[in-house]
Amino acid sequence: MSTDEEKIMIPIRGEEIIRVGDFIERRAPWGSDYQREYKVRDGGDGKLLVKYQSGKDWYEYRAVPDEFHQSWRRVAESPAVRFVRLLTQKTRIQSYQARYGLVRQAIELAVKAHLRFDEGDFTVIKEQCDCSFRGENEYRFVVESGNGSALVALEKHMERRPFLYIDPYSNEKKRLYEGASFKWEGLGVKVTSIKGENNLIACQQEYDAETRTQKTRRTFRISRDDLQRFADLRRRVMLLYVRLQTLYPLPQREFPFVVKDSSAFLCEGCAGDNRHRRDYNLSYPDLIEANCENCGKAICTKPSRELLLATLSRAEADPDSQDTPKFLHYVLGLSTHIVYMERILNVAEAAGLVGGA
Repeated sequence: MSTDEEKIMIPIRGEEIIRVGDFIERRAPWGSDYQREYKVRDGGDGKLLVKYQSGKDWYEYRAVPDEFHQSWRRVAESPAVRFVRLLTQKTRIQSYQARYGLVRQAIELAVKAHLRFDEGDFTVIKEQCDCSFRGENEYRFVVESGNGSALVALEKHMERRPFLYIDPYSNEKKRLYEGASFKWEGLGVKVTSIKGENNLIACQQEYDAETRTQKTRRTFRISRDDLQRFADLRRRVMLLYVRLQTLYPLPQREFPFVVKDSSAFLCEGCAGDNRHRRDYNLSYPDLIEANCENCGKAICTKPSRELLLATLSRAEADPDSQDTPKFLHYVLGLSTHIVYMERILNVAEAAGLVGGA
């Protein structure tokens, strides 16, 4: 019997029917990449489409469902479950405690290797492999692994809504858990506990050299609403930044140089070979803006927090001033605090630079 005749006789059961969105793999070992998984797309005109890799090149296969099934099969369960189940079924270790530890290691290895997890996989593993994988330590492990599918599956298994935080410096969205560090009100804090469904406790801690212990300086109780409010304000502040850059761009500023045997601060071009050193501390903390003493080019000032707050108050007193856009440029550095972001946006609204919330 020919290979083509064998293909035609492949029986297709109901649970094997391939639909758009399913994960599939090849039926026959064509090349070294045949075991890779791919996602089915809509090929139009009632056809199914898959983009697959062979060697270094990518190809498309489009066919009606009956023909499509001859070359591809639906992946009924995720690689993660298959991997963990294989160890559970094939291990020769008889000790329950040792077997349990091996299964946990298999789960962790599947997560670290970024094997794909389906949403119900941790429940399946608990029921079929007799291993429970849930809790704050497990959640932290999965979050830090970067395995997105495992994270979705574990959050469903734990029935856990994530605490989402927008980093004010990188604008990266992060999940918070016990032990996670982040910035709150300009301070470095660490999550010490989760209180119920909607609150977490975060503490600012400093090392005490005398007692050689970490001492808590401030404690914050942060709700989901606080995190959402912070994210919304941060989004609006970033839109304000883009608008200010478009309408009132500040000149590019350089770090100052100090000339040898002089107290003059100059830009790099004017300092030339006479520059003494590039010192990031020589940056005028008592000035909002400064210029090269020779050519007038704008140089960095790194104003103090107290000066930024005074500048914000000045903008609040006269939002219609022609200097308001410039002042807002500078005080955006305060946007690590909810209260300061609200004040900045209120000034921007009064000046007609942004709309309401």
